[in-house]
Amino acid sequence: MEENTNIDMNQSVYNALSLLDLFNEHEELTLSEITKYTKISKSSVYRLLTSLVLKGFLGKVTYPNNVVSYRLGLRLLELGNMVYDRLELRKVAIPHMKKLRDNTQEIVHLIILENQKATYIEKIEPKQPLSLYTRVGMSVPLDNSSGSKLLLAYLPQEERDELLENLNSNQTSIQANVKPFIIRDISKNDLIKDLNVIREKGYSENYGENMGTLGISYPIRNNQGVVIAALNLSILDSIDLSKNKEQIKFYHDKISYAARCISEDLGFNKSSI
Repeated sequence: MEENTNIDMNQSVYNALSLLDLFNEHEELTLSEITKYTKISKSSVYRLLTSLVLKGFLGKVTYPNNVVSYRLGLRLLELGNMVYDRLELRKVAIPHMKKLRDNTQEIVHLIILENQKATYIEKIEPKQPLSLYTRVGMSVPLDNSSGSKLLLAYLPQEERDELLENLNSNQTSIQANVKPFIIRDISKNDLIKDLNVIREKGYSENYGENMGTLGISYPIRNNQGVVIAALNLSILDSIDLSKNKEQIKFYHDKISYAARCISEDLGFNKSSI
């Protein structure tokens, strides 16, 4: 029974995607036209259309003669823009990340928010690789590292509150335990204080967040001034660094400049915020 259900669901997904493909050649289509082109039963097409309209993948237009027509919805535009932004983000960021790597001889990460987690979408290592277990595609909780906390700090208040509620839904403190990050407990109130400090300072800094490293992260903004990613510098031997303010300032100067250059290349103008 379960196998048949999966087959039915796969067929429904295939039919929905085939339906959307029709709009490559047609700006608008009626229910009857879609049924004709797809050769799917009218009742099944109607159910698919209802779901696609509900999720914003299609828009529904009713004309004065009561003819109902369908067209592509804005949700597809949003998703397309997201894909483009991420491709553009990596393309723009990589040269600056390489320069930051060369200037510091440390590991540089590019991190974005995805599915309520922080996801590494690029990693640039020194020519002599350092031992740090991070990889492109890895996701960590939003309270876990300097980059993830920075992304959480810059979320709109309502969205941030919702994510904090999810992080803390069944416990009085939040525990982070994602290899290779250290295990720690932090109360929700303390985390909120940390996030507010990050917003005030404009960057995030964690000592010992990842097997003894110092993590420094700065925001990357798009042309509307929205923070869309974190540029992260992971520095080994942070125990000695904690007493070396001059060296830490050097790292901050280099990463803040790189983050600013990436943002400006993406069209960001400080006057837009």
